[in-house]
Amino acid sequence: MTTLSATKGKFGLATFLALIIALLGIVTPIIWDHYKTRTNLELQHLASTTLVEDSPSLSKLQIFYDGKPIKAISKITFSLVNVGRKPIIKADIISPPTISFPEGVTLLDFQVDRLVPPNLKIHHDLDPSNRTLCLNFPLLNPEDLVQFSVLLGGPIPKYQAGARIANLKELIVVDRAGELQKKRSGIPWTVYPVGFFTLIFAAVSVSLIGDAKKERKNRRIYIAEKTPLPRFDTKKDYVELVKDILSYTTDKKKGPIINTINQAIEEPLSEKDQANIENAILNFLKKGDGNLGGAIISLCIMALGLWYVLTKVL
Repeated sequence: MTTLSATKGKFGLATFLALIIALLGIVTPIIWDHYKTRTNLELQHLASTTLVEDSPSLSKLQIFYDGKPIKAISKITFSLVNVGRKPIIKADIISPPTISFPEGVTLLDFQVDRLVPPNLKIHHDLDPSNRTLCLNFPLLNPEDLVQFSVLLGGPIPKYQAGARIANLKELIVVDRAGELQKKRSGIPWTVYPVGFFTLIFAAVSVSLIGDAKKERKNRRIYIAEKTPLPRFDTKKDYVELVKDILSYTTDKKKGPIINTINQAIEEPLSEKDQANIENAILNFLKKGDGNLGGAIISLCIMALGLWYVLTKVL
């Protein structure tokens, strides 16, 4: 309770509430998104090519592969990429990434085209009888990828892919060959609350920076340079002075100074009353209102929100 009160006193209730809003509006969605996407695996369809096929106009043409006659040879190129933020290890794999092809397709061969990093270990199981290809690996770090091609007997087919891996909801299939929209494309919903509160914090930051400049200017004039405060004979004039000099702070914080003014009984004010009022104003200026600290915190939160929005949109 003491720490909470001290924080409110230093930065002001508005700034304190703004920090709470920041936690709910910016930090929480970012943390949630980070948690949600901590494990993510993509199978990217890069290209489909028909290498050779028979033609009705060439009735004497025969196509063989490994000594077996086939009507066409097709090749599909994929990349398996860890696009998440967490390594996938062998112990996490319940059922490895598997690509299944429909009936009528003959699985002919498998070829690794590229590995990132080059020392990435990958094992495959090509099962022609069940028309499936399974990929196993001991470790797949974030941004690791294996690019591979599958050689098929027959026209370019449709396929299905799946995997059962700890902390992975599903194996995401992305069709880059047809330049189709990614399955997981689009702006995540977390961008909208983060963007909204980022705009709010931009406005809060501008306001707090303006208040911090006013406070710094007054501290320089009346504390550093020791310029005397103007003296007045009436309480009303001092109240107006306080409102002018301390315009950047709240009425609640100005309250003790206003009370000191109202404690004066006689008007015109005595030198003692004037001195008490001036000391109350100077002590407040020396203590500071915490606007600069609030502005820095607000700017940091705004920068965090802006960074998050830009990385998700661009």
